[in-house]
Amino acid sequence: MHLIKVTLLLSLLALCHKSQVQAFSKDFDKYLQCFEVINDGVSLLIENTIPALKILVLCIDYQPQLEKGNSFLKYIRIVHQFAKKAIYHKPDCLIQMFSAAVTLLKPQERKLDSLNCFED
Repeated sequence: MHLIKVTLLLSLLALCHKSQVQAFSKDFDKYLQCFEVINDGVSLLIENTIPALKILVLCIDYQPQLEKGNSFLKYIRIVHQFAKKAIYHKPDCLIQMFSAAVTLLKPQERKLDSLNCFED
């Protein structure tokens, strides 16, 4: 039964006009290229997240007060203290980190513009 369904599907695809298939493959190829550029940008950000956070910790001179125990609230408190110190006391470090991220993503942004990914 499955062989008959597959044969029917393949025969219907063979009846499609060549121009329709070419138009579909052209759009599909464009979307695949756009997705590849977006994927490259996301992978660059993921790759550089840990080093950027290490540099940010050094820049704001953050020394967490480590206590024994693995409480979830303890981790939330540490993240809150880190964010508060970064935002209120050393905003230049955050600006520096975000400008580095923008510089890192500039080539992907240019590729997206050249492919006209967001024109439709």
